[in-house]
Amino acid sequence: MKLTIEEQILEEIRKRALELDHKNKEKQELDSMRKATTDALGEMTSLQKEDIARISFQVRQEFQKKTEMRKRLIGFLGVFALLVGGAVVFSNLSVQQEVEEKQTYLSNNTFIETFDNNNRNWEIFNELKYDKKIENGSYVIETNDGSCYWEKTQVILPAHYAVELTSVWQRGEDKSEYGIALVQPNGDMLGFCLFPDGETYYGHYKKGAWEKATEWSGKIGNPEREQNVQRVEVKNNSSFKYFINNTLAWEDTFSRTKPTEVGFRSCGKQIVDFKHIKVIDLATNNIIFEDEFEDINATQWTSEKAVRRTSKVENGKYIMETNVDDYCYWADQKYEINEATDVDITLKMNHIRGETANFGLFLSQDDNNYYVFDYKDNGKAKRALYQVDKWTYTGSDKNTGILSDKEKPPVTLRVEIRNRNCKYFVNDILIEEFGLEPYFTIQHVGLRSCGSQEVAFDELRIIPK
Repeated sequence: MKLTIEEQILEEIRKRALELDHKNKEKQELDSMRKATTDALGEMTSLQKEDIARISFQVRQEFQKKTEMRKRLIGFLGVFALLVGGAVVFSNLSVQQEVEEKQTYLSNNTFIETFDNNNRNWEIFNELKYDKKIENGSYVIETNDGSCYWEKTQVILPAHYAVELTSVWQRGEDKSEYGIALVQPNGDMLGFCLFPDGETYYGHYKKGAWEKATEWSGKIGNPEREQNVQRVEVKNNSSFKYFINNTLAWEDTFSRTKPTEVGFRSCGKQIVDFKHIKVIDLATNNIIFEDEFEDINATQWTSEKAVRRTSKVENGKYIMETNVDDYCYWADQKYEINEATDVDITLKMNHIRGETANFGLFLSQDDNNYYVFDYKDNGKAKRALYQVDKWTYTGSDKNTGILSDKEKPPVTLRVEIRNRNCKYFVNDILIEEFGLEPYFTIQHVGLRSCGSQEVAFDELRIIPK
C-alpha cells in the first residue's frame, strides 16, 4: 500500500527521532566513560583534573595525526586504483569521510590557551586617541579620534601683547585644525586656527560651544610640511589682529575678560610639531614668555598618551587596554559548538587598572548575534544577549563579593553547556541559568573589554564533555 505524503513525513520524523535518541544514548555512555576514567585517574594519581585534561588533549592530537596519515594513505591507494582501472566511488567516499570527520573533530576539540606565545594569532590592536610629548626640539601633538586637545601655561599678560606660534604640520587629514589658544579664567577660549592646506579662521569658545566663529578664509598659510608662524596682537584686552606669516588674516573685538593662559591646540586626526611659542609685551617689546621645547622635562607642559584600544600577548597573558566610554572591544577564535556538543568554557582574568567596567567572555554566532558573560572588578556579574541590532536581554548585576585587581588571584568565569542549557559561574558562584536561543549556533569564542580600563586574560579553556 502506497503511503500518503503526510504518512511519509511522519515515518521520516519517527525514523530520525529514533536515530537521534540512539546517538544521544551512545554519547551519554561515552561521556560517562570519559568522566569515570578522569575520576579514576584523579584518585589513582596526584594529578589535578586540568593536568589529566591536558594529557587527554595531547593523546587525542596524536591519534588524530595517525588517523589523518591513515586517510592520506587510503586516498593515495584510491587514486592508484583509479589509475589502474579505478575505484572512483571508493576514493570519493574516502575524501568525503575525511572532510566530515575533520569538521566533527574541530567542533569537539579540546582548546587550551595559556598565552605563552601568540601562535593562534590573537588580534593585536594599537589604536591611539592622542599622544602629547616634547621630542627633537618640538612639542608634538598626535590626535587620532576627531577630538581637540591642547596645552596651555599660565602667563601674566599686560594690556597690549602678542603671541607668536611657529609650527609644522606633518601628516593627517586635510581638514584638521591647529593653532593658538588664549584661555580665560572660566575656561572659555579664543582659538586662532590653521588648516593643513593654508586656510585659517578664529572663534570664541564660550560655555561649551563656539559662540562666535568666522568662515574659513582663503589659503594664506603655507601648505603642509612647511613652517607657519601665527601671530595674534591684542590691544586693551578687547581687540586683536591675527596674522599668518606676516599676512593679516582677521581683526575683530572680543570680551574684555583677560586670558590668563596661553597655549596651542590640535584637532581631528593629524600630527603637528609646535616648534616655538613666544609672548611679547607690545608696550616695551620685551619677551614675557618663550619656549623652544628643548627641555623634555619642562614642567609647564604635560607629556601624556591615551589609547583608544591596545592589546598584546606578554608574560603569559593577553592584555587589553580600552579607553572609550560606553564602548566594547573583543578578540576571538574560531570554535564551533554545535547542537550535539556539550562543553565547559573557563576563562581566568584580572582587572589591572582603570574604571569599573564590564569585561569577560564572548560567544558569537556572527558580529550581530552574540552572548556576553560580563564581570566587573567590584564583583558584579551578569550575562546579556545581542541580536541583529540591539540588546534583547540584559540580566541584572549579581554581586558575587569577588573583587579583582592585579595583586589578587585571577577570577574564573565558567560557562557550562549541556544539551543547549547553560550555567554561568564566577568562581563557582552561579550567576544565571538559561537556554540558548533555538536559532543560535556558536561559531567563535573570545575575550571582551569595555570602557576605560586595562585587563589581563590568563587562560582560556574549552573542554568537551
